Amino acid sequence: MSNNDNDIILTGDLDQSIDVLQEDFMKQVNDTIQESIESKDPAKSIHLCKFLIGAAQLSGLALAKVLYELQRNWWKFDIDEEFTDYIFKEVGKHKHTIERYLKIADMLYNYAPKEVRPVLEKLPIGSLVPIASTVSQGYQLEPEDWTEFAEAENTTDVRRIVREIRFGQGDRSRKSLLSLWMDRNGSIWAFNNDQERFFVGSLDVREDNEYVVKAIERIVANSGILKQ
Repeated sequence: MSNNDNDIILTGDLDQSIDVLQEDFMKQVNDTIQESIESKDPAKSIHLCKFLIGAAQLSGLALAKVLYELQRNWWKFDIDEEFTDYIFKEVGKHKHTIERYLKIADMLYNYAPKEVRPVLEKLPIGSLVPIASTVSQGYQLEPEDWTEFAEAENTTDVRRIVREIRFGQGDRSRKSLLSLWMDRNGSIWAFNNDQERFFVGSLDVREDNEYVVKAIERIVANSGILKQ
């Protein structure tokens, strides 16, 4: 794996800051740097770099696991508050960030084959996001897809594989467990491979406000909804 991925830890503009021992930690970092400079030996600083990269990667995976298990067992805590709202208040991670971590854990522990899971767990969190998103949107991954993800050298490779799966590029056929259709009344329906139909929701296609019209067009275009 390349270490050039910048999104090892999932963050967002809406995440809150949390209290950390930043001053003491950065003092130790500076001390290590100075020791390397004074001894004319970069070994300690290089070791620190490796430690920080590994710690960041492991912390992302660990956070996904903790949030996943907490959500699964949330009913046992007798807390009368929605899970993501509580986590945002206590930890500072926004709902959208939390959902991405939960999707990653769900993908790893409920969908990824056991033989490739240990390899996937070593990928940067930023590489796991597009895989988890693909799974959560109903795309069916074949054994060879999982193998390719496990062998990907960087996040760019992962995103290329995802595009091929989603759009049937290369030797792949489009493989999705569901398709989305919007009828002329604005009702959105999900169809599975057995052509069973499930009502999802509706958009007010009769509204002529230009902003509503543009918003609906953006939703339809970005979500892959087909119009009847």
